[in-house]
Amino acid sequence: DKSFIQIKITAANLAFGAVLAGGLLFKKPLLRNLMQMAIKLTDDGWRTLTVRWMVFFFAVAAANEFVRHAFSFDQWAYFKIALLPLSLAFAVAQAPMMIKHSIPEDPAPPPA
Repeated sequence: DKSFIQIKITAANLAFGAVLAGGLLFKKPLLRNLMQMAIKLTDDGWRTLTVRWMVFFFAVAAANEFVRHAFSFDQWAYFKIALLPLSLAFAVAQAPMMIKHSIPEDPAPPPA
């Protein structure tokens, strides 16, 4: 069913945004749990990153609903294809903020 395929994008993005919002509500930025092994950020950095991704997910859900209702299924399919590069571009755009809020790693002790 075409409608289910289209609504699934909205539902998934709303769920991701809601989970991130719930983490913020309980002062537990969930992105930290997922990414802390790879990235070291300050508490403010994790909060900012979480808010940005939460807003991104909600915006994608809203955009998906707009495109779903305003355009044909074929046009919606092009929009869906564009979501991957859009998501990658958004992720890359977070780099300056992440650099600003990064915590330097402890230097390795010199060999004895």
